[in-house]
This record gives sequence, C-alpha cells and structure tokens, in this order.
Amino acid sequence: MNLLPSPPAGRRYFTLGLIIILLWLIHFAGFSYWLFTEQSRLEDRLAAETKAVRDQQLEAKQVVQDHEAFMNEHGSVIRFRDAADALRDGRLIWQEGLNTVYDTLPAGAPLIRAEAKGPRLDGWAVFPSASEAAVFLDSLKDQGPVEEVVLHCLGRYCEGAPPTELDQKEQLLHFHLVIRQVSSEDGESEEGGGSDGA
Repeated sequence: MNLLPSPPAGRRYFTLGLIIILLWLIHFAGFSYWLFTEQSRLEDRLAAETKAVRDQQLEAKQVVQDHEAFMNEHGSVIRFRDAADALRDGRLIWQEGLNTVYDTLPAGAPLIRAEAKGPRLDGWAVFPSASEAAVFLDSLKDQGPVEEVVLHCLGRYCEGAPPTELDQKEQLLHFHLVIRQVSSEDGESEEGGGSDGA
C-alpha cells in the first residue's frame, strides 16, 4: 500500500506534453520548409516564363525592325511593281473583253460605247432588231472567257448611251459581261505545259 501523495498532474503529463509539443514543432517546420520550396519553385517557373515572353517580344521587335528597314529600302520598288501588275492585269482583262465583244457582234451592229472596271465590261450597241440583239447575248454566253452576261436595257433609249439617231426598227442594247479572271501563275503554268507537250 502506497501512502505517498500522488504527484501533481503537471509533473505526471510533462513528458507526454513535451513530446506532443516537439512533434508539433517538427510538423510546423516541415510544413514551412515545403511552403518555402513550393514558393521558390513557383518563382523560378514565373521567372522562366517571363524570360521566354521577353525573348519572344525582342524577337518580334527585331522582325518588325528588319521588315521596316527592308520596306524603307525596297518599299517603293515593291509598290510600283504591284501597281504595274494590277494595271497590266486590268488592261489585259479589258482587251480580252473588247475582243470577245467585237468577235461576237454581227455585221451592222456597231458598239457605240464601252466602259470597263476590273473584270466587268459594260457595252452599248445598236442592233437592226431585238432578235439580233438576243442572238448576240446568247452568243456571248458561249464564249470561253465570259463568265456572266447581263442584259440591262433593250429599246429606243438606254441610260448611259450617247445620243444616237436610230432607224424605226433599230434597238439600243445595254449589257455587261464579266470576264473570267485567270491568275498570272495559272497562265504561266498553262503556257509551260503547252511548251512541254510541243
């Protein structure tokens, strides 16, 4: 039988409390270390992404500067060449349209006015009769370079036509046609294919 007084609770649970406190401190230190390493890793990744974006910006800036320097040196030549190509293509289209109209017009049906804009050619012609005008339009539709033919007016007066004296049966025809555009590269390839086959 133990007659000694029981030790106080603080002394009795001191070792257990000390172990719990030490375990909590170790856990807190481990969590702090993990948090620090994660933050360092995130900072490194953000720094790498920022450097990559900065490198891309510098590269894009260099490309723009090179392009501006090239255009300052050769821009006028390039613009002149593009303008000359556009004019040449437009002139060839108009010439082709006029040739098609003149080849299809019947004898005694003069073309009194023509206007061209891009691939579209407007024409005004005088026909001995309405039936001959209709035959002319049908013939135009069958021409190879013609993509579309549209009748605007057939009668004694058509808007846009110059003043013209008409006989009793003559009819004034206003029409437009659209020439099928062929790019210069397609034309060169067709010419190249023809020369190879010859």
